[in-house]
Amino acid sequence: MVMRLNGFSGTGIDIDDTVSKLMKAARMPQDKLKKQKQSLEWQRDDYRAMNAKIMDFRKTAFNMKLQSSFLSKKGSSSDDTVLSATSTALAADGAYTIKVNRLAEAANVNSDTPLNAKSDSESLGLTGPTTLTIAGKKGSVKIDVDETATISSIVAQVNAKTNMTGVSMNYDTNMKRFFFVASVTGEAGNFNLTMKGANSSTNYLKDVFGLSTATVPATPAKTYTISSAFSEGFNTLIDSTITTPQMIRLTAGGKTADITINKTTTLSNLIDAINSSDIGKAGVNAYKTADNHLAIFDPSGGTAITIEDKTAGAPDLSSRFALDVSPATTAISMLSVNNGKTQTS
Repeated sequence: MVMRLNGFSGTGIDIDDTVSKLMKAARMPQDKLKKQKQSLEWQRDDYRAMNAKIMDFRKTAFNMKLQSSFLSKKGSSSDDTVLSATSTALAADGAYTIKVNRLAEAANVNSDTPLNAKSDSESLGLTGPTTLTIAGKKGSVKIDVDETATISSIVAQVNAKTNMTGVSMNYDTNMKRFFFVASVTGEAGNFNLTMKGANSSTNYLKDVFGLSTATVPATPAKTYTISSAFSEGFNTLIDSTITTPQMIRLTAGGKTADITINKTTTLSNLIDAINSSDIGKAGVNAYKTADNHLAIFDPSGGTAITIEDKTAGAPDLSSRFALDVSPATTAISMLSVNNGKTQTS
């Protein structure tokens, strides 16, 4: 808003211009101070930059007195995206060529011959309930498969658990073959497949999925069941009276798993801990039975499974984990898949 003075209309004086010039003259000392301030700030920044360069030079000059400065060596690669190189002071001078004899493979297995099924909606042809156990890099899971299962449903069930096993499954409708593939390459991608059912004459992995290298182990598989039930199923607390964390040790097949239990640990937590341990990755699988007991399935039927309370003092969890063992009364087929090649168990 422009302020105007009345009574000067006849004088011929431009009041607005006159006031503007007077104000500009009044601001000149302030403008001069601002310019001086800007100049000083530029000088300060230059001094700081120069000081940093002097410090860098000082450090470099100091390092020139150290033996390590003259003994250091550098390693480089022609393509760091493929191979990186580092070196120490003791490294010999030279240029090296890396030859790749074989690329790492993801562990995988597929149907050896085309199956009779023609489409994803085709039935697997099961005559009763079966259980497929997959033990991979991340752990093991038990997948219940009934006689109504189709190709698409079993593929969906397996892939829904990929984040827990590191194993995915596919079916090619043109080739009519199943494919099991690990999500990582090398030894870390090794996995085990186990399938059991009521028909004692069936090699399930071979007859259902066409995995001809699957075998029935000579030593019967065993199922270990905790004697006492967990009344609230998966949400049952192991022991709500625990005041300090307790550790139990599960031993199976020459491997051990130390699991910490506190007052908030549930049956579901315990099962996840077992299945994601080294024991679970080797093929042993823990699950809840229909009558709310904890069961541990050992497909190899090898060394007896034990559970010990390794924490001194009360409560003693050993009695909570008393085990009943029984050999498998159903047919079981097994297959170990290692680095893209299969090995029978």
